[in-house]
Amino acid sequence: MGLLKFEIKKIFKQKKFLWLLIIAVLATSGVYYLNTSQSSNIKDVEMRRVRGYIGGIGEVQENLKMIEEATGLSESQEKQYEITQQMLRTLSTWRRLIDYYHFDDALAYEKQFLSLLEQYEEQGGQPIPRLVGQEKEIVTQKNAWLIEQGFYYEDESAPQSIHLLAKESITFLLGIVGLLALLLFFGSSVTEEKEENTWLTLKTQPISDWNLIWVKYVSLMLVTILFILIVLAVAVAIPYTFVEQYWYWDYPLNFQYPQVLEQQDSFAIISTLEYLVRASILFLGAALFMFSISLLVNRWGKNSFTAIMMTGFIMVIGYFITDIFTFMQSVFNPFYHLYFTEILSKIPQNTDWLYPLVAIGWSLIILAVEAFVPERELSLLYSSHIKKPYKNGNVNKGLSIWKINVFEWRKLKRRGVLLKAFAMLACLVIFAHLIITHEAVQKEQEYLADIENTRFLESQIASYEERIEFAKERGNSSNLQTELDKKALDHFTKKLEMKKAAVVGYSKGDWQPLYEYQLYYVRLNNQEFDIGAFRYGEGDSIGQLGLTASIKEKKWLMERDIQPVFAGEFIPTTMYSRWGGVSQDGFNMWLEFNTKIDNSGLFSLYLYFERYIYFVPLAIFLFLLGGGLASERGKKNTLNLLKTQPIAEKKIFLGKLFNSKVVAVLSCISIFLLVVLVGTVFERFGDWQYPILNYDSIAEVEASDYDGHKVDIEDFTVGFHFMNLGRFLTESIVLLTFVAMFFIALSIFISLFLKREMSVLATTALIGAAGFALSQELTEMAHLSPFTYLNIPKIINGEIATTLNNPSVNLQTGIAVLLTVTAVLVIAGYFISGRRNTVKKVEQAATVLNKLQ
Repeated sequence: MGLLKFEIKKIFKQKKFLWLLIIAVLATSGVYYLNTSQSSNIKDVEMRRVRGYIGGIGEVQENLKMIEEATGLSESQEKQYEITQQMLRTLSTWRRLIDYYHFDDALAYEKQFLSLLEQYEEQGGQPIPRLVGQEKEIVTQKNAWLIEQGFYYEDESAPQSIHLLAKESITFLLGIVGLLALLLFFGSSVTEEKEENTWLTLKTQPISDWNLIWVKYVSLMLVTILFILIVLAVAVAIPYTFVEQYWYWDYPLNFQYPQVLEQQDSFAIISTLEYLVRASILFLGAALFMFSISLLVNRWGKNSFTAIMMTGFIMVIGYFITDIFTFMQSVFNPFYHLYFTEILSKIPQNTDWLYPLVAIGWSLIILAVEAFVPERELSLLYSSHIKKPYKNGNVNKGLSIWKINVFEWRKLKRRGVLLKAFAMLACLVIFAHLIITHEAVQKEQEYLADIENTRFLESQIASYEERIEFAKERGNSSNLQTELDKKALDHFTKKLEMKKAAVVGYSKGDWQPLYEYQLYYVRLNNQEFDIGAFRYGEGDSIGQLGLTASIKEKKWLMERDIQPVFAGEFIPTTMYSRWGGVSQDGFNMWLEFNTKIDNSGLFSLYLYFERYIYFVPLAIFLFLLGGGLASERGKKNTLNLLKTQPIAEKKIFLGKLFNSKVVAVLSCISIFLLVVLVGTVFERFGDWQYPILNYDSIAEVEASDYDGHKVDIEDFTVGFHFMNLGRFLTESIVLLTFVAMFFIALSIFISLFLKREMSVLATTALIGAAGFALSQELTEMAHLSPFTYLNIPKIINGEIATTLNNPSVNLQTGIAVLLTVTAVLVIAGYFISGRRNTVKKVEQAATVLNKLQ
């Protein structure tokens, strides 16, 4: 127990919990701001639902009237009609109450409507659209739950109440983000002590290895529990403090709000409290498993950076392997526990207790391995500990900034962590290529299988041929319906021929037939052809911008004979689209089907930017190089040794700054070149001319010299053009270079004021996150904020400039702003470091003179 108290005291003295608290506060504040900055549209959502019910009942009544005119209504059908009349009156009152925000009374009328619906179906009535099967059961049970607990309607997509805001924050922090924070702050606890030689002191005490490991693990368990409590407290406190209670929204905090969990053909409704308890237990188990791996890595590692990198590498590999092989998606695979969202969305089972039990079981196994395996200090790559700090060991008086820079480089090289970071990132690049290849091949196979499947077309052709032949036999071959049937038959026949030609052409390496079929399909959704009574409605949701861009894209691909990238016929874009009538699951399926993936070198690098994977090397090299002067402090305090040399502190600052910038930029570029090289070796280089959609803001479209494609959207006009993939990647890398230099300068500037390296890095990360969030609200001034340019893909493709209607948010402005701010930080740091050194010397001289007097 004494040893455990000692470990806990060490943790609290390091003040790392303060940073966890700051992260929790900022993340919760961000979630709160993002949701409350949007006005709740719960009224519109409920009104659309009621109107849908009214439309469905209207169809039922029309069918009953037709039956009455033809044969008369039976007794049960007359009762059905009477009940539908009552339902319409109830729905009318329900809609009026929603319109006036009387949500509590509206729930009672919803219950009355559902009761009438039950009576209607008991009389043999046909199911009403939007209230069929499981969906009806969900609505009924949720309504009963809301009434019983005293809730009103809530907008779950943009929550405004305390309990739902807290749920959003908790599920965000008790996930991958929380694990990453714990890993960064506590994942190298043993190696930190090795570096500071306090671990050797513990080894001299009469304490067994097992006790040391067990106490360290228990302390990390307590850290995780305390982090969960911090998250829970902050997630409730911030919305409780700031949420306004409207007159129609005046019920207090209540975690009994229902959460609907759907899984295939079944569903369950649980309280928000039960949902959050499940999330906390799942997070605790995943964190314990991660820390057991971390302690094993720490036992064999010799520096903090390597320990954190190796632990993260193992977790990432396990995560993606689990995603690839479905048989590994089981409770008995501890890496599957990292799929927080997927597990929490499943219906609770009697076997859910296995998740914490399995996590603890695997942790104990790994801890046992640690206890019996001898402790070593292994290195992934050999690096000598004895290296001369300067070339040939020559040290000159009055060192130039260049020589200081060389000295910093040799120090970094001597540590050996840079080479280890490269080796680990290279492994991740190769592993990522395997994942991309798996997804690309799967998409290609699924899309080609869909093209080759012609059963639906053949059945439609046979059906229309029969209808036309039947009309011909009855002498109705020239009426309107038959003409519509002929047009539909011609359409299905043409589509079948184009499908077959696309399959044959693709097998021969001829891409034109495939593009012709895709172009025809997009134009069908754009309502460009008269195909009779049959109608394609996908374009209604995509919007005119998406349709026009998809058409222009196919023409670009055909003109340049570019190899297809699968899958889907449309360009995914949520801008100016109308997805209001489509469920979230439906939209996600459409988005997944139309998201393009290819494993060529250039397209793999494009995915690194499009999926924000570029943050990984950026964060790693910032972590490695951004400590600045703080990395020279601590128990070893090598900064004091440097100050004894004839070197001005401002030269140390500049040498460390320029060395870190050069190494970070060249390292990131090298990783990206490696991505292209791996893709080229294992697949192909890729198509430099592949089209990337570039949005144009309304201000650009309205310019007299605009030469892009204009699209009319209701009462305004938007525009777009295409840029080739090569240009997109080139501009992305250029912008990333300046972003990296800015953050390195910011981090090293902060190191002038903070003593601990982790404090410097955490402060830099928090400033970056807060700056980016605030930049989204600047609109007209957003181009002047360096944090705006963190979202590199949306800067290069013009999406942010279009969203803010600020054409100044572009690559050229980004380079100018980032370069200017970086220069200001360098100049300010130079003078501050020089002045601090001068002030200290003056103070020391004054102290000596006073003593002499």
